[in-house]
Amino acid sequence: MLRHDAIYATHNNVVTIRGDGADEKCYDKDKNIITINESLVTAKLAETEYQDKRKAEYPSIINQLDDIYHNGVDGWKATIKAVKDKYPKE
Repeated sequence: MLRHDAIYATHNNVVTIRGDGADEKCYDKDKNIITINESLVTAKLAETEYQDKRKAEYPSIINQLDDIYHNGVDGWKATIKAVKDKYPKE
């Protein structure tokens, strides 16, 4: 999950986000600047951190199909399970 997605998910009054990092500004529908609760954003990002780590480590679809062809579905499942076990849902 991206930081902007976490802000939108935790602050329903934010409709626009401009900039990144120190230059980031969040606005409501009337273009008023909204102060973000960083602890809410950090917690939201932590909820889905495992998904980002898994996505980065899963083999490409082509390699997964090749794994199924050479090792069967059970071999493929073992490959995927190793990544899921490394980055469990918390």
